[in-house]
Amino acid sequence: MDVREEMRPFDRRKHARVVKDVFALYTLAEPFEEGLFTTKNVSGAGVLFRSRNPLRIGSRITLNIHLPYRVNPNHCEAQVIRSDAASGEPSAYDIGLAFTRIADVDKKELVKDL
Repeated sequence: MDVREEMRPFDRRKHARVVKDVFALYTLAEPFEEGLFTTKNVSGAGVLFRSRNPLRIGSRITLNIHLPYRVNPNHCEAQVIRSDAASGEPSAYDIGLAFTRIADVDKKELVKDL
C-alpha cells in the first residue's frame, strides 16, 4: 500500500453527497418555525442548506422534499447535526440535517433522482 493512501483521511460517509438544488418545506417544532429552502447538497442520509438563522444542534425538523418530476413531495423527519457560520457570507449559516425517519420508497426515489 502506498504511504499516501495510508495518510488519506478516513471518510465516514456511507452516502455520496451531490450538489443539487432541491426545494424543501420545513417545520421546526420548538421554537415553531416554518420555511422554504433550497439545498446546497443532498445525499441518502441528509441535506445541507443555507439559512439566515442558526438552528440548535439536535433540533428535530419535518421536511417535505420536492423532487423534480414527482407530483408528491417526500415526507421525512430529520435532526440538525450542523449549524455553522457560513464562510464568505455574513449573517448566514450552513445547516446540516440527518434523516431520522424516511420511508424506504422515498429514500430510493431521492437517491435515484440524484
